[in-house]
Amino acid sequence: MDPVAFHIGALEIRWYGIMAALGFMGASLLLHRNREKADMTGDEVYDLTFYMMLAGIIGARIYYVALSWDKEFAGNIMEIFKVWHGGLVYYGGFIGGLAMLILYCVWKRKSFLRVMDATAPSLALGHILGRIGCFINGCCYGKACDAWFGFSYPDNYNVYGNPNLVPTSVKLYPVQLFESTMNLVILAVLLFFLNRMKKPGQVAGLYMIMYGVTRFLLEFLRGDNPANILGMLTQAQVIGCVVIPVGIFLLLYRANSKTQNRSR
Repeated sequence: MDPVAFHIGALEIRWYGIMAALGFMGASLLLHRNREKADMTGDEVYDLTFYMMLAGIIGARIYYVALSWDKEFAGNIMEIFKVWHGGLVYYGGFIGGLAMLILYCVWKRKSFLRVMDATAPSLALGHILGRIGCFINGCCYGKACDAWFGFSYPDNYNVYGNPNLVPTSVKLYPVQLFESTMNLVILAVLLFFLNRMKKPGQVAGLYMIMYGVTRFLLEFLRGDNPANILGMLTQAQVIGCVVIPVGIFLLLYRANSKTQNRSR
């Protein structure tokens, strides 16, 4: 397995970038399919996905750079802009994309909750493909393990041009594939309930609960992100402690609300 898919002259085309591009494409197409849920036209869907893609990448990169400044970027400023090398934090992208979604809904006078509901399955689909890219790239790797399903990267594995970034020749939890699989389950659940939950915000709340719990638990298997909040929790777990209650509030409060699905 090689993180570089092919070369165009001196330019490396990495699987990480290919999978990220496929993820954005799939998310856009799925949102287009679910556009009636958000009362959006096809053009509005493609505009929104483009804006959210940019905001998501910027947010995910800023978060990663802030976390890894001393280790990767302090002596190499230009590496900040090499997104194709990997280094995107999902929650940073989620925050950036959510901020853009709010701005777009205000600008276009759309129901924020309805658009969130229609967008949630697309987030899960994009994440499925994105985590496969992480697995091939060697980032977001798991802790060492002795399990039969453990995966080891070869000694000469080249990630970011630095073979020492990911542990090699030792079996690791394939935590990226675990997360990809769980996002597949989340996607199936969201699509099942998308047109069955009638109150705006419920599907988005369900997504936040399911992904928040998934990520919280999988963080215990991550080998690249040690606990640094009170020596117990990772930053992603702390964010999950906010995301999960918000999701529960949306799911339960909206279920008891008299507001119907057509409200803004």
